[in-house]
Amino acid sequence: MDNEIYEAIFRDKVELRKEKGKKFINEYELKEDLGEGSFGKVKRVTRYYKETEESVEQNKSDYAMKIFHKTVLSHQRTCFYESNSNDPKMTNLLEFADNEINIHKYLNHPNICKLYEIIDDEDDPQQKIYLIMQLGDLGCIMNFCEITFKYIRNQAILDYLKMNYMQAAKLLFKQLAQAIQYLHEHNIVNRDIKIDNIICTTLYPINECCKLIDFSTSRIAEKDSIFYDCAGTPGFRAPEVQFCLNDGYSPFKLDVWSFGICLYIYIHEKLPFWGEGDLETDLLARDQPLQFEIQDDLLINLINSCCAKKPSDRPTIQEILDHEWFK
Repeated sequence: MDNEIYEAIFRDKVELRKEKGKKFINEYELKEDLGEGSFGKVKRVTRYYKETEESVEQNKSDYAMKIFHKTVLSHQRTCFYESNSNDPKMTNLLEFADNEINIHKYLNHPNICKLYEIIDDEDDPQQKIYLIMQLGDLGCIMNFCEITFKYIRNQAILDYLKMNYMQAAKLLFKQLAQAIQYLHEHNIVNRDIKIDNIICTTLYPINECCKLIDFSTSRIAEKDSIFYDCAGTPGFRAPEVQFCLNDGYSPFKLDVWSFGICLYIYIHEKLPFWGEGDLETDLLARDQPLQFEIQDDLLINLINSCCAKKPSDRPTIQEILDHEWFK
């Protein structure tokens, strides 16, 4: 499937309506909020394919709908660095959102949340873009606690998989590595791999239950590309992203570091580096070694290699998949 040429459907008409107190966008009924991505809100929606005399329950499916507000994003200015250039250019977040869509609409892998449909009507008075995507009905693989500043493993996923957390880690992170491998093989870097962007679903086979979401910082890159912008999320991003100065950084090695950090967090239920602010967090990532509370030498070796301070010492995604821990 991942070798097939794929492109999400584009539709240029939006119909907003209410029926019996329910809100619809085209054939999609809007349900509860699922969260917020980098550029917009995400809602659960139910698609009604057609009205028949039979129960419409037989003719519906659930999806996630990501909603971008074009007017708001177009007024939010930001800097942009082209690959292999440390010369910043001014742009706006709408262009960033367009970049996300233009990458995501072609992605076709079992462990990447698929974008099915893009709805963008120039005459829409609300000036919104609607993205219809696969639904992760079990949610993120971990939930962040605002009180303790720790991540807690999603017990519903462990119950569904009928596994302990270490068995689940091997299953989920092998699938995450396969998603990243697909991106890298297609010269795409994600640059914001984090726990919050890894979801799980019961709607597909077990080997497709883990899905990588959110491609707002993704870019097309050659294997030797050097980037200069400070992408990613503090606590998950590699230290060289913050402290690259004039040397830049490899976005592929950034994805590897972030993979290792996510695996560490899933095992320990806490961030390995956490300071009073973003800068202190990045400094800790640069200067402090990882502290482990497990006895699994293979797993420690895998995480340490992914999070090597020197980017050239980190493995490729293929080398991660070949690691003994996954066997």
